[in-house]
Amino acid sequence: MRTILILLISFLCIFSCNQNKEIDFHKTEWKPVDTTGYYEYFATKITSDSAANKRVVLKIVGWLSNVNNNIDSATNKVDFISPIPFFSPIPEAELTGYGFAKLLGENSSGYIKMNYKKYLLDNYKNENHFTVYFPVDYSLENLQKDSAHLSDMKIFKEINILTAEKAANKFSDETDSTWKKFLDGNPLPVSLELKMNESLLQKNKFDSVERLLEKELPTKTEIVTSGIKKIMSNDFDKNATLIFKFIIF
Repeated sequence: MRTILILLISFLCIFSCNQNKEIDFHKTEWKPVDTTGYYEYFATKITSDSAANKRVVLKIVGWLSNVNNNIDSATNKVDFISPIPFFSPIPEAELTGYGFAKLLGENSSGYIKMNYKKYLLDNYKNENHFTVYFPVDYSLENLQKDSAHLSDMKIFKEINILTAEKAANKFSDETDSTWKKFLDGNPLPVSLELKMNESLLQKNKFDSVERLLEKELPTKTEIVTSGIKKIMSNDFDKNATLIFKFIIF
């Protein structure tokens, strides 16, 4: 019990007290945590203490400006950690999984820098990048022709035709008769789900592909882009680095 109390006091002190003079996060010599390139660390305290089941505990400091040492610590933003709804990383679990806790002794502390843009891009590169919705009465034959036409362009690594029936199955179980009855009278639009080749996942090329789709597909289609477009924007670059304080228990 006494040991736990001491650890809690240490934890609160590190995460709430002004430990030392201000750190210039841009000039700090960060060390890689793993080979993904997502995380780097800077230790302000290293111990030789060992523990059988060490883990990493984090407290977010804020977004680091890419032009100066300013930290945006505002917590009243929508999706505070993630600019993409419902997509937030779990860095504590990941860092523990990468073996970071084994690098330093128990009660070691410091800062973690997270390349959030790279993290999100890597996670979104295998998601659908565009979804193209067609009118409800659009025929499967025409949909197949459009799919073949886009495939011939060699831009997309995967094109998936989503019929009204397949779309309905995404939103309901076969046993949900009430929902199916509603969809019978209000069918979902047919669509194409498109995944771009990874070499094209750059802002300028992504925008060019979006314009190409608008030109090549029927005028009554609706083209919806995934969250990756927002990730590649210049505005995201301004706050693409997250800073955390860490302690190892």
